[in-house]
Amino acid sequence: MLRKSSKLFGLLKNEKNEIDAMLFYVSAEKFNRKTSDTQWSIAQIVEHIYLAESQTLAAILWRMKNKNTFLGVSALAYFKVYYTELMFKLPFKMKSPPIVFPQNEYLEKTALMQKWADLRSEWSNFIYTFPSKFNGRVVYKHPILGYLSLNLTLIFMYRHLLRHKLQLKNLVSS
Repeated sequence: MLRKSSKLFGLLKNEKNEIDAMLFYVSAEKFNRKTSDTQWSIAQIVEHIYLAESQTLAAILWRMKNKNTFLGVSALAYFKVYYTELMFKLPFKMKSPPIVFPQNEYLEKTALMQKWADLRSEWSNFIYTFPSKFNGRVVYKHPILGYLSLNLTLIFMYRHLLRHKLQLKNLVSS
């Protein structure tokens, strides 16, 4: 287990706990309601987060199993990840990659939230058994940011979650 990775993952767990609490009393109807044709519903945002996290874990596991060379992370990768803090604060929308684009149909709240909880358990097991030999090495290729270490991946995931948490908060309160 790597100390920084476990701290970063702890931040992700705390944010998910807050999202779970925020969505606990949201009705199934409100969970799936879209306020406009161009805006995602609460369900779609949660599904998008789930898809992004599951695809990221799957890609890391695939890379660790199928690649032999694990290069160090470039300085540009650090810059790109740290730049996302500013990028996510800007008011314009970014188009998500098709692989993490949510479906446009009714999603059962309890089932989706349970899938996300189960995925977080998988992440937890992965983080706490992550081999130290991969520390600071490229384990993930993000579609936009490029080659990232586990820590950079977790930082990006945290910022991504914060952006969508704000959207969820706005939808829940409306």
